[in-house]
Amino acid sequence: VFLWGDTMKRKLILIAAAVLIVLLAIAVISILAAGVVITSTYILMILEPQVDLLDALFEMTSAFSTAGLSTGISSDLHLPAKILSIMIMFTGRLGPLTIASLWYFSRGELALYPDGNIVVG
Repeated sequence: VFLWGDTMKRKLILIAAAVLIVLLAIAVISILAAGVVITSTYILMILEPQVDLLDALFEMTSAFSTAGLSTGISSDLHLPAKILSIMIMFTGRLGPLTIASLWYFSRGELALYPDGNIVVG
C-alpha cells in the first residue's frame, strides 16, 4: 500500500507540474500578445498623433486578432501607419510565438536528437 501511495503522489506531482507548465505557457503567450498590441498602439500614436488613443488601441487589437473590425480611421491613415497595421495583421495571423521563434533559433539548431543506448531483448 505504501508503494502504491508513493506512486500516486508522484503521478499527482507530475500532473500538477504539467498543469503549471500549461498555465505558464498561456501566461507567456498572453504577455507577448499584449506587448505586441500595446507597442503597436504606441507606434501608431507616434505616426498619427491626431488619432484618439481608444481608436488606435481598437484598430491595433482588431488587426492583431484579425477580426476585421474598424473604427473607420484606417482609410485616413498615412502609408507608414497602414504598413504598421499590415505588419500587425501578419503577426497576429502567424502568432507571436512563431514570430519570436524566428529570431530565437539559429540555422544550426533546427532539431535536437536525444543521445542514448537502446536495449532490445
